[in-house]
Amino acid sequence: MEEAIHNNDIDMIKYLLEQGYDPNSKTADGEPLLFLSDNLEIINLLLENGADPKATDTYGFMLENYSDNSEILSTLGTPRNIIIRPKTKALLYKETLKLKNRHAKTLRVKKVKT
Repeated sequence: MEEAIHNNDIDMIKYLLEQGYDPNSKTADGEPLLFLSDNLEIINLLLENGADPKATDTYGFMLENYSDNSEILSTLGTPRNIIIRPKTKALLYKETLKLKNRHAKTLRVKKVKT
């Protein structure tokens, strides 16, 4: 199955799935089959045949954590990559303080020059 996925051989993947190959099986490295391709057709085929979209690798990451392809993320039902998180309130506050300090230094420098 791994070789068929790497070669984008959709007919072979369909055949193997029809013969009862488990779409949730993992590679020798512990990666789910979904991780092996960025081809949307192959991912949809595996999902339609029972592959778990929330399957994790050996580090606990899911396909949505690795993929930036918007079509794949929409297929998985994920609006965005969860590794890229919005800024927290604390981080926004620190950035605001830095900007205020930078602005205050700029004003002091201008006053000294005049």
